[in-house]
Amino acid sequence: MLTGAWRRIFHYHLMKCGGTTLGRWLDTLTFDERSFRTIKNVPIGEPRLDENGEVYNALVPSLARSLFHWSDVIYRHEPIRAYAPKGTFCFTVLRDPVQRLVSHVADWRRLNDADIIRVPAKVRAAMADARHLSLRDFLAKHGQGAAAHFFDNYITRALAAGRIGNPVANAAEPEDLYEIALQSLENDFDLIGLTEHLDLSRNALCAMVGLPPARRIPTLNVTRAMDDADPELHGPHDVLNELTRVDRMIYRRACELFNQRHRQTAVNYDPATFETVHAGRLLAEARGLFCDGATRFSVRAPIIGSGFDGRDAAGTRQCAVWSGPETRLTLYMPTPPNMALSLLVWIRGYADIRQRAQIRVEVDGQPAAHHFGTATDYADVLTVDARSTKDFVRLDIDLDETLRAGEPGSAGHDPRQRGLSFDSYGWQPMPPDRHPETKTDPNEIPSDIPADVFASILDAEAKLDGWCSREKSLLLVRTILRERPRNCAEIGVFGGRSLIPCAAALRHIGDGAIYGIEAWRTEVAVENPMNNKNDDWWSKVDFATIKRTFYTYIAETRLTQYIRLIEAPSARAAALLDTIDFLHIDGSHSMVNAVEDVLLYVRKMQPGGIVVFDDFHWPSIATARDVVTALCDIVTTMPHPRTGQPICAVLRRR
Repeated sequence: MLTGAWRRIFHYHLMKCGGTTLGRWLDTLTFDERSFRTIKNVPIGEPRLDENGEVYNALVPSLARSLFHWSDVIYRHEPIRAYAPKGTFCFTVLRDPVQRLVSHVADWRRLNDADIIRVPAKVRAAMADARHLSLRDFLAKHGQGAAAHFFDNYITRALAAGRIGNPVANAAEPEDLYEIALQSLENDFDLIGLTEHLDLSRNALCAMVGLPPARRIPTLNVTRAMDDADPELHGPHDVLNELTRVDRMIYRRACELFNQRHRQTAVNYDPATFETVHAGRLLAEARGLFCDGATRFSVRAPIIGSGFDGRDAAGTRQCAVWSGPETRLTLYMPTPPNMALSLLVWIRGYADIRQRAQIRVEVDGQPAAHHFGTATDYADVLTVDARSTKDFVRLDIDLDETLRAGEPGSAGHDPRQRGLSFDSYGWQPMPPDRHPETKTDPNEIPSDIPADVFASILDAEAKLDGWCSREKSLLLVRTILRERPRNCAEIGVFGGRSLIPCAAALRHIGDGAIYGIEAWRTEVAVENPMNNKNDDWWSKVDFATIKRTFYTYIAETRLTQYIRLIEAPSARAAALLDTIDFLHIDGSHSMVNAVEDVLLYVRKMQPGGIVVFDDFHWPSIATARDVVTALCDIVTTMPHPRTGQPICAVLRRR
């Protein structure tokens, strides 16, 4: 989907120059049903005999012209630039000629007989030889034979063919084609890109046609390149030089053109420039569909953003895309200006479930809180409450990592570095009760919280030490009221600010008890160091006063029936508990202690048991996070109100 002067894109795909990678990305710029994928195998030539009686495929102009009306993006090996209608952005990408030639031979080496059965006999014989001949022997035999147009100064011939046609370009000496190829290079294309700088080349294209800045995309159809130290290059230097003698001059000029015309544009083009110059016009063309109260943009429509792969299952109802290979996914969408919105991403799944807890979100460059909704057939509906300030928003979703799947050769192997899979994104008006401008009395009792339990939360906040926020206290209470566990445990009581709401909820139910595990000793708190600032703070805590205040409080509030205290390090206390239905982990955040708590306590839980894990976003508990998500499924997370990071997670034991 393009606007302004450009309505189509044509990529003259020179073989083994990165075109397969570019094609998968180009297809996401238009509608799935208008992508070139749907017509790339449509023949645009017919067989004819040349003057030597050899069969060749002659281009049919009417079919070449038709291609540009069937799709908005065209990428083919045939020289059809001359048939592109006005408003078509034309570009090509060149590669170091020696590396291109070597890569082409390597590409043939991986083909089997079934792959080449439809290839003309003489070329098929060359392809078969590639599998068993050395590079030198292969080029000596086929470099100027029936397959010469693939190897003998291919770049020069391909560029010249755009002006004089394939039959003449393939028959002529490359020196005779140099000036023609040079004229084509300098005058026929809006962009000359380089495989060696493919991401910069893409960013130059984005700047020129008004697309969001490009980021790294998965590289496809990769075959082995060679460096000067590669032993297979030692023998055929003379043959390689002969077969690329004119191509190397053309390539040097392509590098000059890229540096003169495009490099600085590509380096300077950034999101701020896109949003200032192009975004409003481009996004005004986007059209969402109404679905269950939301405006929804399918990935089968043009995807305006970056940080994602091409479409999987294109052309089907299962069509989706993966974020990756970088850890940031960026999506732009048109919105009403100055409106409270809930931004939505319908997530099919994750490369690994642990990535769910890594999600961080920004809206228009500012950290934003998020939560997860549910929908049939989806792993999650990522929901971000925000206010639009203009007629579009930029949604950035960050992960800590993208991952490959399976081992090479295994059935489940996917070599792509993937994050999350999604099939649509969009927005809906923010529900009134979540409007940021809707002010509520912080002491007003929530409708789903019993008055006696809420009173205990307020009282604990006023009288006890600790960091448990109102939101987390309500999360703990709601979880206990819903799950009605009998055997509960909390690792890390400290001043009791989180244990008291849990005990109050159990008292309201009239059943169950919570074991509070806390050593209240300095040497235990700093047993496994984290950092100087953290350890220094804990070494100065007056544990005796904090413990005395807590004991007095539970006696005065008549909660002793529902609280069992174990004054010991969590590693020693674990042996005293047989089974756990509800576990709150808020002990030491050192890597060793956090992993130890998960292994010792979570494995005591039956399937369906609930774990509430505090400070889920801390780097020091990353290993513990991986272990607990291997044992449990994440039910929900509580985002930080400013950064959106998951400061607390609720999980269910598998």
